[in-house]
Parts: sequence; structure tokens; C-alpha cells
Amino acid sequence: MDANTKIKKVLNLLLQTHLLGKASAPYIQIETRQLAKEEISTSEIRKVLENLQEREVIVRSSFLNGDEAQYEEEPDYDVFNVVVNSSFRERAADLLSELGSANGSGNILYLEKNGDLWHGNRAKFCYSMESDSERLKIMTFLADNKGLQRTADIAEYTGKSSETLRKEIGKIKAKIRNFLKIDDLIESRKNEGYGINPKYNVVRN
Repeated sequence: MDANTKIKKVLNLLLQTHLLGKASAPYIQIETRQLAKEEISTSEIRKVLENLQEREVIVRSSFLNGDEAQYEEEPDYDVFNVVVNSSFRERAADLLSELGSANGSGNILYLEKNGDLWHGNRAKFCYSMESDSERLKIMTFLADNKGLQRTADIAEYTGKSSETLRKEIGKIKAKIRNFLKIDDLIESRKNEGYGINPKYNVVRN
């Protein structure tokens, strides 16, 4: 696994953990065991975090050894506390866009409640849908359900006919191509339906 792939995997974990918490949270805590399955060691995580600090994506980080915990509130497993500021998500998304996808995965896009679908620099790469639009319903359904989804199931969810759904998805793909500069976010197969290309991760924010 090359260095860029390790950076992307650690950064993806940081972003996903941050998205599950409060945007104003002063730090993110990640467990070393969360990256064990990716075969990234504690020393490698430390180097990645040092790299992210040099790039000003994070403010700083510290390591807590669970085996040496002295207080009740300390974890009994190894963790990194990563201090971030209010621009963390934007900086992280920019870096991921710069590095590209890792082994077919790692490109993160954000789907907001107000209908914005974006990645990287939001000012440059954002497709804005109406918050009550059918297109947002379609994207929400695809983001929430991994893999190819039957056209009939998506049509039932949106309350549209299968024919209308196909036309709407065609328009969505054209808008994504135009605004996000991505050609393959939504994939389809005849008689199987539509789905988010597995090399992308659409996070509902």
C-alpha cells in the first residue's frame, strides 16, 4: 500500500467520524484498531497525521496508549486525539480530490439536506437541487442503499413511473457531469437498475 493510499484511508476515517459528530467539535478520536483491517500500523497512522498537520488539514494530534491508562475515563485501547478547526471538512475534501481515489474507493461526496451535492471545493463543484425535489429524493435513495437498486423500487419511493424516473436520472447525470465534473457517479445495468458507483462514497450531511 503506497503512502497516498494510507493518507486517504486515514483521512476518510477522520471525515466519517467527524460527520457523525458535531461540526463544532474541537477534536476527533480514532482508534488504531479501526485501521488494523487496512493493515495500517500505529506508527504509520502517526506519520499520516504528521503529514496532515504539515498540510494544515488538522491542527495537531496526540496518542493515548490504552495499556498505560491511569484514569477511569481513559480508554483501554489505543487512540489518537486529532484536533481540528472549522475548516477541517473543506480542507480534507480538497486533499482527497487532489489525491484521487484509492484502489477504486475513497472519493467522498456530500449530500446536504438543502439539496446540495458537492465534493472538494464546494464553491467550484456543487450541484444544487431543490430541497423538496424528486431529484433529491432519487439521490437520497441511492445514497442510502448500496449497490444497484431496482428501477421499480426507486420509482415507488419517489412516486414516479419507471419511464419518468429514467428521464430524471438521465438529467441528474448530466447535471453531475456539468457541475461536479464526474461522469460515472451513477451506474446502471439493464434489468438490474441504478446505483452509486462503489468507487464513490456519498455521505448524507
